[in-house]
Amino acid sequence: MTTESRASGEGPPDRCTHRGESKEMNRTELAAALARNTGMSRADAALAVEGLFDPRSGVISRALRRRRTVRITGFGSFTPKRREARVGRDPRTGDPIRIPAGTSITFRAGKPLRETLG
Repeated sequence: MTTESRASGEGPPDRCTHRGESKEMNRTELAAALARNTGMSRADAALAVEGLFDPRSGVISRALRRRRTVRITGFGSFTPKRREARVGRDPRTGDPIRIPAGTSITFRAGKPLRETLG
């Protein structure tokens, strides 16, 4: 299979699970799959993965810290959501507790990804 056919989505899909392995894919496995699908070296693929996903300096996390939505057409959107401070309940005692304001991140899968996953 050529690099072009892999990049266009032709051919068998990469599998992140094999007999006896977890259903999770870690950064190393993601970089290896990227290298296989694009023809990049593993080192370049690892740099690309780090450049996107590193929690401190990655492109996605930097944009989210600036309160920007990261929209990847066909894949999905990462959106920072501000949560106001509120009063909750301690589940053990039922006493009211103060829950501080914070920011969470939501991910909404794009329609093509949702359709692919069924």
